[in-house]
Amino acid sequence: NMDESSAVPGIRILGISVRDEEEDTPGYGVLINGEGEVEETITLTYFRYSTRAASQRDWGAGKVDDVKRLKEFILEHKPHVVGICCAGRAIYYQRDIQEIVTALEQQHQIDPIAIEMVDPSLARLYEKSNRAQTEFAGYTPEQRIAVSIARRLRDPLVEFCQLCNFTNDILDLPWGSLKRIIPPERLKQIVTEEFITRVNEVGVDLNFAVEHYHYQPMVQFACGLGPRKGAALLKLLKQTNERLEARAALVTNFKLGGRVFLNCAGFVKIENNRDDSLNENLQLLDSTRIHPETYIWATKMAIDALEYDDDEEDTLNVKQRALEEIIEDPEKLRDLDLDAFAIELERQEYPDKRITLYDIRDELTNRFADKRVPYHALTDEERFYLLCNETPETFTVGAVALCKVFAIARRKPKGDEPDIQPKRNEENGMWQCPLCLRDNFPELSEIWNHFDTTGSCPGQAIGIKVRLDNGLTGFIATKNISDSKITNPEDRIKLRMQINAKVIRIIYDRFTVDLSCKSSDLNAPGLSKDLYYDTDAAEKIRKDQKAKKKEKNRLRLCVDTTA
Repeated sequence: NMDESSAVPGIRILGISVRDEEEDTPGYGVLINGEGEVEETITLTYFRYSTRAASQRDWGAGKVDDVKRLKEFILEHKPHVVGICCAGRAIYYQRDIQEIVTALEQQHQIDPIAIEMVDPSLARLYEKSNRAQTEFAGYTPEQRIAVSIARRLRDPLVEFCQLCNFTNDILDLPWGSLKRIIPPERLKQIVTEEFITRVNEVGVDLNFAVEHYHYQPMVQFACGLGPRKGAALLKLLKQTNERLEARAALVTNFKLGGRVFLNCAGFVKIENNRDDSLNENLQLLDSTRIHPETYIWATKMAIDALEYDDDEEDTLNVKQRALEEIIEDPEKLRDLDLDAFAIELERQEYPDKRITLYDIRDELTNRFADKRVPYHALTDEERFYLLCNETPETFTVGAVALCKVFAIARRKPKGDEPDIQPKRNEENGMWQCPLCLRDNFPELSEIWNHFDTTGSCPGQAIGIKVRLDNGLTGFIATKNISDSKITNPEDRIKLRMQINAKVIRIIYDRFTVDLSCKSSDLNAPGLSKDLYYDTDAAEKIRKDQKAKKKEKNRLRLCVDTTA
C-alpha cells in the first residue's frame, strides 16, 4: 500500500500504550511505517480518564483535547491498523478510539481502520531489554511498549526474535503453567529450534537487516550462521557499504565458507529490481527458496515451459529472460512433465528428485510465499484473561473466590406487572409491597401509589452483586445464595460482607461471572481434572497415605497399651 500519507510502502500501524488511571504517567501513540521504523509519536496525557465523566472533572478539558489531537493525528497519517496494549482499562480506550475512527469514516470518508487488542507480555519484556534502550534511548517505557505493540502486529516473528539474546529474555515469556518444571537449558533448546524452523520458512533478507536494526536478530537463525557468524556477516556488510546483489557474492566478496554457504544459501532472500534483471551480476532465482545447486534445473524448467529453441538455451540473456517470463506467467509450468524430468535425472545418476522438482515449480509460482498461520484477533476469552491478570489454570469454572458484597441486584417493576398481591401483616396491620418487600404501608392505596410512581419501587431482589479480589464483578442469584429456600437476599447477606463463592459461569465478553455460595456447591469437588490426570497414580498415593495413617494409629495404640 502506498499513498500520500507515507513515502514507504506497506502497512502503517499506530501502537498505543496507556497506563491505568491510578498511574500518574501519560500514554503514548507511536506510528510505524511498512518497514517497522517509527515515523511519528503523540503524547496522550489525559487519555486514560473516562470520557463520560470528562465534563464533571478537573481533567475534563485535557481529555477532550487528547481526543481531538488523536483524531487529527489519525486523519493526517491514516494508519491501516491501531494496536492497543491489552492491559488495565484497555477496553475503554478501545471504545474511545472506535468512536474517533467511526466519526472520521463518516465525516472524511477515510478507509476503514482496524482496531486490535495486543497481548502486552512481549512488549513489557522488550521495553526493558538492552536492544530497546539502545534503539530508543530517548523514549519513555510507555513509548517503547507502544513501538513493540505496533511491530508485533506488523510481523510478530521479527519482534519475538528481538528477545533472543545472550541474556535469554525470551525465556521470561509466560510459556504456561508447566514452564517451572522444564530445565531452562532444555526450554532454550526447544525455543531455539522452533525459531530456526520458522525463520527459515520465511527467509532472511540480509540487505534489509543491514538497513534496519530491529530486523538483525533474525539473521542468527538462518541455517549455517548462528549468532556469531550472523553478527560477523552483518558487520562486514556494513563495513563494505555494499548491497548484496547475489547469493554467490557471499563467497566471492564476503569470504563465507563453502559449507556454511551451502547451508544458508536457500534461506537468504535477495530482492532485485526488475530493471536490473538482465545484469549478469544479478540472479532472479536469488529471490526464491530454490537452492543454488538446483538453479540449472529451475532454468531448464523455465526454458522448456516457454519452448525456446535448443540453440538459444546457452545464452545468459535467454536464461534470464526465460526466468523473468515464467515468474510473470507461472501457469505455463503446469504443462511440464516433471516425472519424466525426474526419470531423466536418474539416468544421469542423480537420486530421485521428484519432490525437489515439484518444490521448484511451487517456488517459481509464488516466490518466498509466507506460509505462516494467518493473524487472528484476540478471542473474548483471551482478552478476558489478559485484562483480569488471570489464566485458565488459576480462574475457571469450579474455582472458589473471595467476594465482597457491594449491592443488591433488583429487577425494576413494569407497568403491566401481573399478579401483584400485597400482603397485610395481621399483627400490626401494615401492608407489604410484594416486589421490594417494604412493609410499612398503613393503607392499601399507598402500595398502589408506591408501585405506580416511577422510581419509587426499586423492584424485586433477584440476587446480590459482588466484587472479586481480582477486580472482576460477579452476580449471585437468590437461588444460589443458600441451600435453604429464601425470597429476600438481605435475610442472609449484608452489604460489605465478605463471602466465599464458587464460579459456575464466566461471561467473557461482559467481564463478569456467575457464582454460588451454597454450602453444597462449596463442598463439592473443585476444579475438574484435565485429560492428562493420572487417576491410577492419584489412587495409589491416596491408599499409601491411608495405610501410613492406619499404621501410625496402630503404633499409638501399642504404646498406650504398653504404658
